[in-house]
Amino acid sequence: MKKNVLYVMSCLVLLVLLGAFMTFCKKEEQKQIDSNRKAWESMKDDVQSEMTDKPQNKTETVSDKENTADESSSEQGEGGLSAEPAEDENQVPLISLRGDAFVKDEDIEESGVGTSLKKLLEEKQITAQVNEYVMYKSGSMSHLRLAGVAEDKIEAYRKRHEENKDNIKLSIYEKKVRDAADMDLTRDDQEGIPVICMGYNGGWYNDLDELTAQIQDVLDTYSQQEKYIIVGLYPDVKVKKEDYDQKMTEAWGDHYIQVDDKITHSLSKADGSQDMAEAIFEKLQEMGYLKAGE
Repeated sequence: MKKNVLYVMSCLVLLVLLGAFMTFCKKEEQKQIDSNRKAWESMKDDVQSEMTDKPQNKTETVSDKENTADESSSEQGEGGLSAEPAEDENQVPLISLRGDAFVKDEDIEESGVGTSLKKLLEEKQITAQVNEYVMYKSGSMSHLRLAGVAEDKIEAYRKRHEENKDNIKLSIYEKKVRDAADMDLTRDDQEGIPVICMGYNGGWYNDLDELTAQIQDVLDTYSQQEKYIIVGLYPDVKVKKEDYDQKMTEAWGDHYIQVDDKITHSLSKADGSQDMAEAIFEKLQEMGYLKAGE
């Protein structure tokens, strides 16, 4: 009898323990379910957030690509450094004449090369603006100053001439530069087409390398250097004509024009200015800088 009672009590204890164990397991299972649900909800929110953000990120990426392409395009051009801006077909060409004048300063407006070129363009019914920045009986260093070349560079040229004065007989143009106070240094032609004729009176130490360097100094003051013309007129200094032409041709190639043979009148007269203007006009057309009926 006692054995039966003990057996029954043991079974009851086991049932109680089993019930407690099952209750504990259910609680743990519920905790795991709740934990999984929270993890799922968190994952779902992240996915929805990512899906919502994706179109914006895509738009920004496309925009970034477009900006990068625009920047890359704007940075390419001459020598892979800068792009030449698209030309406006309706834009009036600006021709910037710089360098030596062969008529006196007071006569430039009436009978200079610029005036003759303007008349020629009108006769050909070609619309173009002509700005003239020239000086009578001035050395090349004066033209550097008029163009706005740095003063320390001009002084370096002048100092070199003075230090080597025993090597050549220095003319006034190798030592003297026109005072800036006597010049109109206003510039509005930087985007124009430079037409440069300088060095006739000297100012470059009879050194053709220095002359081409000075011409380049003037060219560098322009924002565009794709279109330009260098006018060669055999200078009134001691260099050989064939050496002068060869150096200028080597330096400027198709942009160079030698005008000695094209001028049949005195350059100190209006007829000589007309000869020079016609030679420049022909070169402008040859290079494609002017168009009929423009």
